[in-house]
Amino acid sequence: MASGNVITLQFGTFSNFVGTHLFNLQEWNSISDEVDFEVLLRERNVAPVNGQRQYSPRVLLVDVKGALQRSESDLLDVASISKQSRNWDGKIVNINNRIDIEDGDVNADDVHNADSDETKKANEAKKVRNGSSWSDYRIHDLNQKNIHVLNQFTHVESTFSSFGQGRSVYCGSVKDDIEEKIRVLAEDCNHLTAFHILTDADNGFSGLSSAVTDHLSDEYGGAATLPFPLLSHEFLSNKISLLNLAMSVDSFNNSCPLIVPLSTCDWDAKYQPIQRKFRQLSYKMASLYESSSLLASYIDTITLPYRLKRPLSITDYISSIKLAGCNMMSSSLALPVSLRSASDTNELPIWQKLSPWSATDFGLCWRQNLVLKGLSLFNESLSSGDALARWLPKANQDGHLSPLTRVNLVSEPLIIKKPFPPIFNQGLMPDRCVVPVGAGLHNDKGIVGMLNVLTDELKMLVSKLGRFHHVSESGIERDEISECLESLLTMKDCYSSY
Repeated sequence: MASGNVITLQFGTFSNFVGTHLFNLQEWNSISDEVDFEVLLRERNVAPVNGQRQYSPRVLLVDVKGALQRSESDLLDVASISKQSRNWDGKIVNINNRIDIEDGDVNADDVHNADSDETKKANEAKKVRNGSSWSDYRIHDLNQKNIHVLNQFTHVESTFSSFGQGRSVYCGSVKDDIEEKIRVLAEDCNHLTAFHILTDADNGFSGLSSAVTDHLSDEYGGAATLPFPLLSHEFLSNKISLLNLAMSVDSFNNSCPLIVPLSTCDWDAKYQPIQRKFRQLSYKMASLYESSSLLASYIDTITLPYRLKRPLSITDYISSIKLAGCNMMSSSLALPVSLRSASDTNELPIWQKLSPWSATDFGLCWRQNLVLKGLSLFNESLSSGDALARWLPKANQDGHLSPLTRVNLVSEPLIIKKPFPPIFNQGLMPDRCVVPVGAGLHNDKGIVGMLNVLTDELKMLVSKLGRFHHVSESGIERDEISECLESLLTMKDCYSSY
C-alpha cells in the first residue's frame, strides 16, 4: 500500500515553534529507506540542487502580526534564509554510523571549538540558536501560500486570548484566504489521507483551529483530522485558558477520531507549571524554542506508522487505539531511548508522559501504539518479544504490557542537526548526531486527570459566571459552557466505564 499525503495546519506561536522543528527534522531525515518523506513534503517545481530534488512542507501556518519577527518578504527570501540557517559556527564533525548508548547518553565525537577567525560567523548564528522567534531557526522553504497572518492582532499586545474570538474571526477575508490555501494544498496531493492540526490551546487559536476543523470535516470528510492541542509553560497566564482548552477539546471530540494534547509541563494544585524531567535531557521549560523541540520529536515519531514506505493505513492506525467514547489519548516520549531499563537504576524513567495532568506512571491502559526508531544503534537484538519488552513502558498495574499493544520498529535513527537546541546532558549539541527515540500513544485512564481539571473549572464558571466578566466578554455564553461541561462529563464517564 502506498503512503498517502498529510497536510499540516499550524495555529499560533507555540504551534509554529513545534511545527518549525518538525519540518526541520523532515529535511534532515529525508533520505531514508524506510520513511516516505513525501507524505509531509511536496516536490517543488525548481531545478534540482546537486542532483537532489527540492521539497517543501505541505503546511499552512497561521499566526498574529509580529510573531514572525522578520518581515514577510524576508521570511520568504529562500536564498538568504537557507544560507543563514545552514552556515553555522564551528567545524563540521563527522560521527560514526553507530553510537554506544549503554549509559543512555548520546555519544558523538568531541565537538571542535570554533576557530578565532569564525567568531563573526558565530555571532551571526547566535540569534538563530536563541530561537526568539520560530522563523529564526526555520531551514525549510515556504511561500505566500503557506502563511496567513492575522493582522488585526499583534504578538506584543496578546489580545487574541479567547476561544470565542478565534471562532468569530473565522469569517470574511480570513475565512476565504485560509480555505483557499487549504484547497490549493489539497489539490496538490496525490491522495490526501489526513490533516495534522497543531494548535495553541490556551488562546484565540483554540477557537480558530476548531472552526477550521469543522470546515475540514464538511469539505474533506474522507481525510482523518488529528488535532494536537499544545500547551506551553505560559498556559494559565491567561484567565480563561482552561475554558479555551475545554471548549477546544469538546469541539475536536465532535469531529475528530483522536485528540492528543501535549505539553512538557504539568501543573500543581495552584496551577504553577512543573517541568517534566527526562533522564538524559536538560532543557528550559520557559524557552519555547527548547520545549517545542521535544513535542516536535514526539509528533515526528508517533506518526511514523502511516508515513512509512510500507505503511499502516490511517484507518487501521486509528482503529488500533480507539475505544468507543474515548477519543482523547495520553502520550509518552523516550528521548533518547536508553539501553538501561528504569528498574536497573534509581534514575528517572526512560519514558516520560507528555499529557497535561496525567499521572507519571502508565496506570490502567487498554490499548497503546508504541514506536521505537533507531534500533540499528543498539548492540543487542531487540527482535524477540522478551528483549523488546524490557524497554517499553509497562501499561498495567501488574507490570506487564497492555494486551493490545502495537509496537512499530524502525531501524533508522533520528538525525538531528543544528539549529535543534543543545538539550542533551552531555553538553553542546554536535553539528550532527543520531539518536534512538521512542514515542507512545496510550488509551488509558490517565487522561481522566485532565478531564477532572476541566470539568471542575467549568462547574465553577457555570455556578459563578456573573463574577467573571472576562468570561462573558470572551464571546462564550453560559449555555455553551453548560453544554461543554455535559459533553466532557460524558467523556469522563466513558473512561470510567472500562
